[in-house]
Amino acid sequence: IWGKVPLSELTTTYQPSLPLVGTGPFIVTELDLGRLIKMDQNPEFDGKKPKFGQLQFIKYGNQDAVERALQLGEIDLVPEVQASTFKRLGEQDNIKTVDSPSPAFTELAFNLCPEKLSPDAQVNPAIRDLPVRQAIAYSIDRERINQIAASDTSFVANGLLPSYYKSFYEDPENTYPFDPEKAKQILDDAGYLPGDDGIREKDGDRLSFNLYTRTRSESAYNAQAAKLVAEMARDVGIEFKVQEVSVDKLTELTVRQVDGKPAPDFDAFIWGWGGDAYDPSFLLSLMTTGEIGGSSDSFYSNAEYDKLFNEQSGEFDVEKRKEIIHRMINRLQQDLPYIVLTEDPNLQAYRTDRIANVEPTCPSGDGDIFCEQAGYAPLLDLAPGSSSGDEGSSGNGVLIAIIAALVIAVLAFVLIRHRRRRDEPLEVEEETLEVEEQPDGTDGEEK
Repeated sequence: IWGKVPLSELTTTYQPSLPLVGTGPFIVTELDLGRLIKMDQNPEFDGKKPKFGQLQFIKYGNQDAVERALQLGEIDLVPEVQASTFKRLGEQDNIKTVDSPSPAFTELAFNLCPEKLSPDAQVNPAIRDLPVRQAIAYSIDRERINQIAASDTSFVANGLLPSYYKSFYEDPENTYPFDPEKAKQILDDAGYLPGDDGIREKDGDRLSFNLYTRTRSESAYNAQAAKLVAEMARDVGIEFKVQEVSVDKLTELTVRQVDGKPAPDFDAFIWGWGGDAYDPSFLLSLMTTGEIGGSSDSFYSNAEYDKLFNEQSGEFDVEKRKEIIHRMINRLQQDLPYIVLTEDPNLQAYRTDRIANVEPTCPSGDGDIFCEQAGYAPLLDLAPGSSSGDEGSSGNGVLIAIIAALVIAVLAFVLIRHRRRRDEPLEVEEETLEVEEQPDGTDGEEK
């Protein structure tokens, strides 16, 4: 399709001829990667025809802009709603919110990159000391994080494997319940004693760490959670200096290399992962040695865990596989490359007056309205709502918006009615991301 186009140009300067080659119900007919993607019905598609004529992806500056557009009826569906506004949206006329199970979580991750692997890793070595991470785990009130940062839309997590995977989930042996007194005792026993300012130290080394999080406009949940973690850790004598950075910057810090070797530049960060809708292998793979330099962002390495991962990958008996996975999670809970804070459902919202036949499809009838595993199939069942004109006419179509995170921006795509006047411009709200300067000079961020 792209012939001899260099790979480096495909994501930068290359301008493809339109319409793009495609075999699905829609084909790309207009492309402005910084602003807009339009897709029209594919006349050659021999499957079920959608009831709308055009699909548009519109880039917004932030999630607030997208949610305002939903309230005003400019877009019709948002599949990733901020936790802070989810309940408020559900109280408005003609908007339905959907809280669906999801294999996703938010974690506090630590830089465990071994010095022998990369002497150039920038990290306070104290974070590699297990008692320090154990104390941090006991210092965190995860239910409070859910209530405040996640607006009580998530629930407390107990390790890397979300309870979403019902066939394989079992509570780990150690769930680290909130116990700041136990955290203090662990630090005392390990020789970390409070200094004059209350921050503990050992042999002159202070338990003071940087803690990165996405900016508030990208993840209000992450930014608020980082603030809470820092407050809780300080109560036991551990300092986290919170820095809000763009997702690009956070990625840069975690994938940094020197002379071709991993050299991550962070002590800890708060971010999240979403797993495969049907199988936990992807999430489990994040902690394998083989993913260092790939998907691993904690640089954790454990031979026993690697062996168990390979065993579970080849085990077809569900109960036997569950037992292997349970041992893997217990191993991680002992070593704590991550402290998983919350399991996070997918929060979605749509306009009931503009679209109908909205049915959860992924992975089942109680799941997401849309997800990548379902492909385009859910779009084909959607129909115009009560205010969308002639429901029997695919020419009129229906307006839909779907949002996904794209680096800093938020992407929304919209199905446009054909009855829009051809001389009526489509207004796209472009918002500039304003970054607050923090007292420490760093730049100031959604779940």
